[in-house]
Amino acid sequence: MQSTATYTLYENSIIRDNTGKEIDIKTIKDTLQHINIAAEVESISDAAFFNCESLESISFAEGSQLKRIYKDAFNACHALKIIEIPASVESIDERAFDSCKSLESISFAPGSQLKRICKDAFKACFALKTIEIPASVESISNSAFNSCASLESISFAPGSQLKSIGELAFANCVALKTIEIPASVESISNSAF
Repeated sequence: MQSTATYTLYENSIIRDNTGKEIDIKTIKDTLQHINIAAEVESISDAAFFNCESLESISFAEGSQLKRIYKDAFNACHALKIIEIPASVESIDERAFDSCKSLESISFAPGSQLKRICKDAFKACFALKTIEIPASVESISNSAFNSCASLESISFAPGSQLKSIGELAFANCVALKTIEIPASVESISNSAF
């Protein structure tokens, strides 16, 4: 049975339903379809929604203060299709969205402050077709987009500050047709593509 209740993540990893009752993620993990992230949340903890296989969407409250999405936060959320990362986010950590095999769209809110896309952050997001990397990003780490088999186009926002592309960052992106490396790039590691 699918969950029809509305759930919101608050600071300190507290999840509440639409009545305000605090909920243990373990009790809704298998049925959770949507999660709201409250504006005051500054980080999403390690493995917070790991393997929530029914999670289809995530929304962020207006005025989001989110700075960091920690490792494995949404790893293996197989039903997740769309994500818009708030402008306030500075780091997407290791495996944050790894194996989100239905993820078709990743967008970044205007004015993005994202600096780092860490190791395996979006690895094996098989349905992803295009990505525009925000100008603020300075590093794309090892295997960040490895095995995104449907990825056809990678673009970089004007004024890109990208300095490094890690090893295997875009390896096994077999559908890749276009990419233009920004002039700001100082290093491209082995087998990046």
